[in-house]
Amino acid sequence: MRDLFPAIAVGLLGTIALFGTILAPKPGGTVIVVFPAGTTAEDAMLRVIDAGLRPIATPIPSMVLAGPDGWPVRRPAGAWTVLDAMGLRGCT
Repeated sequence: MRDLFPAIAVGLLGTIALFGTILAPKPGGTVIVVFPAGTTAEDAMLRVIDAGLRPIATPIPSMVLAGPDGWPVRRPAGAWTVLDAMGLRGCT
């Protein structure tokens, strides 16, 4: 069993790297900005606009679907992460 630890570690690191590449924002693509729970939709929208993004929708108050007006995409103040919206759709 101990002989499998290196193989498991490499597999996990490869999976993490793959998801990091898939979910990284692409030039001109739509992104999802994730804020901490408790962030109001209005506050999230204002922060997204301040970062130079164009808000499209708020699926839930702490998430904003946005289109970039320029590149590179800046992370809004207080946002946890910015993800590629198309990468989250998977194989569909």
